[in-house]
Amino acid sequence: MKLHRPLTSGVRGTTAVEFALVLTVALMFIFGVIEVGRTLLAFNTAAEATRLGARLATLCDPSSAAITKIKTRMVSMLPDLTTSNIAITYGPTGCSALTCETVTVNFTGNPRVPKQTFIPFIAFAPTLPAFTTTQPREFMDSASNPACN
Repeated sequence: MKLHRPLTSGVRGTTAVEFALVLTVALMFIFGVIEVGRTLLAFNTAAEATRLGARLATLCDPSSAAITKIKTRMVSMLPDLTTSNIAITYGPTGCSALTCETVTVNFTGNPRVPKQTFIPFIAFAPTLPAFTTTQPREFMDSASNPACN
């Protein structure tokens, strides 16, 4: 009389191997989603920084002190920027606070964000695209506006 072995006796540990393989793929997917989210957050923050800079520039006169303050506020929103990466231009060229019609704020130099990923051994640091915001002039009076001083 021959004894039969259970069917599962030869597959011991396969569940652990399958779990390890599935877990590796699942973690890579989850970390990939996190990295895409961080990148989109950086892109959104860059867009909001240019909007803030344009909004402040429409309220402040085109003096160098006001422009420095605006650039500092933008850098505080997106620390990967430097004040040299930001260009604020008033149009038409050479206008004064009374004659300016538009304000354009944009980034130059395209900083890279995010700097380091959560996924080991994978380098993912896209450059920011060019963000530009143009708005029509408004009050442009730095003396009575605390955001400009």
